[in-house]
Amino acid sequence: MFFVVVILSLQNALAFAFNPNPNGALSDFSRRDTFNFISSSVVTSSFVTDLPRVPEVGQGTDIMSNSDAYSDAVYPKSLKGLWEVEKTVVSSEGDVGQAETAWFLLGGAKEAFKSKRGETYETLYVDPTSSSSSYSYEVDGESVVGVVLDRGFELKSRADTSIEDVSYDSSDFNHLTYHRQKQTISIDTVQRQVLLPDSKGWGSNELLRITTPSPQLYRAVKVSRRYRRSYEGEERVIEGIEIVKTYRVMDGIAGTEYPTSTTKSTLKLRRPK
Repeated sequence: MFFVVVILSLQNALAFAFNPNPNGALSDFSRRDTFNFISSSVVTSSFVTDLPRVPEVGQGTDIMSNSDAYSDAVYPKSLKGLWEVEKTVVSSEGDVGQAETAWFLLGGAKEAFKSKRGETYETLYVDPTSSSSSYSYEVDGESVVGVVLDRGFELKSRADTSIEDVSYDSSDFNHLTYHRQKQTISIDTVQRQVLLPDSKGWGSNELLRITTPSPQLYRAVKVSRRYRRSYEGEERVIEGIEIVKTYRVMDGIAGTEYPTSTTKSTLKLRRPK
């Protein structure tokens, strides 16, 4: 009887420690005039227990389940084409090792993270491959079809020469793979919330599962971005903020209630000259 009590107590403790959100959704963006929005996150799992998984309890997320991100993040139609991005780390709190790993796996250079000197790369916005109404937003009462991010192009542009064979198809916008140091890295979007463009800005909140081999590890990265139009002198620019948080993972469940690190970066986009 004693051993039964111990096992049940352990199961209850795990369920309490790694509880997901009851509705399985990420937190909504608030449409406030302030230029704030919800943070992002990264999760690491190095082993799998024999206990049953508890995927739908409390403040955790099952990162091994099929994606429920049925449409991509939507950007204003006017962004279509090539842009130059300046990205600068403003702050990094908590487990710096986790934060740096997330930055590196998403294509960033480690030196740019450590020195906070920032990095410059190109990004590309293209027409969506689907005619779904989820890519539409309203401007002056009229429906406009937005554009989407070419994630493969951005990763190749941002990454150093150690990244090779980036594989991405905009029709399969929840999946991307690349090779680095002879290893295949996979990035899959598990959940996504989209803030459609309006006069205040636009953005997205994405929970990513990053899979690395040898040994196989699952990391969950929640990346939140918010953008707004602005001016730099007479030049029209796009200003943004990105927040990435990291979390612990057990048995495929990310404990998204308590981040292990938080990294905040500023973004500035301008047309290449």
